[in-house]
Amino acid sequence: MLSSARHLHGFPEQRSAGGAHGVTARLSNAAAEGNRLLAQALEALHGWQVRQAEREIHRYRRSVRSSSN
Repeated sequence: MLSSARHLHGFPEQRSAGGAHGVTARLSNAAAEGNRLLAQALEALHGWQVRQAEREIHRYRRSVRSSSN
C-alpha cells in the first residue's frame, strides 16, 4: 500500500519520539555523555602520568645517591 505525500511529510521527525526536537535533545545528551567520559579518561591519564613522573623522579634520586657514594 502506497503512502500519501501528506503521510510521508515529516516522517523522520514523527518516527522518533518528540520529533526533531527529540532527536536534537538525544544528540545533545549523547554529546554531553561523550564529553563526560572523555573528561574522565583524561583525568585518569593525567593521574597516571603524575604517578609515572613521581616514580621516575624517585628512581633518578636513588640513582644519583648510589652513584655519589
